[in-house]
Formats: sequence, structure tokens, C-alpha cells
Amino acid sequence: MKDTDLARLLALTDINGVGPKRARAIYDFFDSASDIYEGSPNRFNEFHYIDDSKIDHLNELGDEIRAYESQFKRCRNRGIDVIGIYDARYPKSLRDHHGPLVLYTQGDSSLLKQPSISFAGSRETDTNGCEWAHRMAENLTGEYVIVSGGALGVDTAAHKGALAGDGKTIVVLGTGIDNWYPEKNETLFTEILDLGGLLVSHREPNAGPARHGFLRRNKTNAALSETIIIVATDGSGGTMSQYRDATSLGTPVLVPPPSYGHSPTEGIEQIINAGTATVINSADDVNSVMTSDQHHLESSSNQTSLDDWAEE
Repeated sequence: MKDTDLARLLALTDINGVGPKRARAIYDFFDSASDIYEGSPNRFNEFHYIDDSKIDHLNELGDEIRAYESQFKRCRNRGIDVIGIYDARYPKSLRDHHGPLVLYTQGDSSLLKQPSISFAGSRETDTNGCEWAHRMAENLTGEYVIVSGGALGVDTAAHKGALAGDGKTIVVLGTGIDNWYPEKNETLFTEILDLGGLLVSHREPNAGPARHGFLRRNKTNAALSETIIIVATDGSGGTMSQYRDATSLGTPVLVPPPSYGHSPTEGIEQIINAGTATVINSADDVNSVMTSDQHHLESSSNQTSLDDWAEE
């Protein structure tokens, strides 16, 4: 995706009432990004949310477009990659979910397309829970990239476990790529990059901590991987939002047995009682779930092909 086209796409979200989904709908409707900004006002008749005042605003977005292009150039000059939503490197699972229009990445962006497993859990997870997450991530690195949100607690344990297993890990930041958070993990993030990992953010490069940023980070963490392991939760907060995102995607949710005594565990019990998760004890259990899920997908794909053939 050319920088100019991506800048034109992003600039649409500077119009009041036009978010990422509406911006994509507009972008997809036209033959080229330049056509969005040229021609008769009637070209927007298909879009009820684009009135005359918004068209006037759109016609004045030249400065915003140039600012985005300059931002992309500054990022690349500093080794930060810019991946637009229509770029071949952009993960399909993320595009099909909440679809941030742009990803800013630092490190090995090819990890976005490799088999991965996400980890989530409360920042208040006790030592036993964090040690379990560390051990599980370490044992899974031979097969998967480990993905998590870079927060204290379970996230940190999973990232460190991946490194301990000589594996790769992806940090999904809730802040901008130039504003690492939390500060306590800056050394960890540097080590992850030095060892071939990846930092990824869909916020402005200098964006600081904000609730909406962490909520979208949670969605990205849930959408990037083939499955998600939820280690500990009290049944509220960001961990449960990741659980809900995963179930809405049909992504397998894995949890440790409550008998392990990880704290907090109330949310784990809720998830198990809802019948929407598989209880696991080891990395072998995870591999079994992943193999079973892949077989189910292949069987579904084959059945679709046979049905299509029969109809012909």
C-alpha cells in the first residue's frame, strides 16, 4: 500500500463521524484513493453519513494527508515500519476483526504471519500464576511465536518465557511505538528487539497511556493468534475483554485448572462454567487443542469444496 494512499485513508478518520470502518467503506467504494478527493459531491450519495459539511471538510484535508506522509517517512528513517491495512504483510485475522488502519512495527514484522499463541492475565496475578505462564510460554516457543501486551504480571512472564526458550515474542503496545509502557519493561522490550522479536502498535507513534488504547491493544492481542491462554483473572477488566473478543472470533480459549490455585481465579471459573474454554495442564495439551482445531478447519474446508463441486 503506497504511503500516499494510506495517508488519504487515515485522513478520512479526521472527519467527525468517520471512524476506521466507515473510512474503509469509502476507500473500498472508489477505484483509487485519489478519486475520493476529486469529482462531484454526488460521488458520496451512497454514504448517508457524508453530508455537505463533511465534503467541505474532506476537501480541506490536504495538510492532514501531508502530515501523515511525513510521519511515515520519519518512522521509516528511524527503523520503524508502517504497515497499512491493505498491505500483504498485514495479518488477515486482524483485518477481519477490528482492523486498525495502520500498524507501526519495530523489529521482525514477518512474525505477524507466523503461527502464534497469545497470553493474557491480570497484572495482579500471583507468583505461581506468573511462573506457570513463564513455563508454558517457554515450552511453546518451539512451535509458536508468543504474543502478549507487554504489561506487568502475566504479559511480562510470557514474554520472558519466550526468550528463555530461545523463541520469538511480539509485544502489542497500548501506547505509541515511540512511547513504551510500562517504563519498568523498557529493558525487556529492548531485549526482545535485540533477540529478533517485534513491537507493534496501532496508535500515533508518540501516543501515551490511555484507556481506549489499552482496550484496542487487548482486541489486537486476542485477534493475532490461533488461540489465547488466559492465566488468571478476577472476572473483570482487560483480561475478560480479551476473552470476549476471542470467543466472538471463534478463537480457542485455554485456561489452567482452578485447582492450581493461581490468583485471581474467579474469572477462570466463570469461563470454565460458561463452557467456552479448554482446561490445559501442559504445552502438550495446547498442541493437542491446536492440532484438533486445525483438523476441524481442514475438514470444514474440504466439505465446502465438495459441496461447491456438487452444486456445479
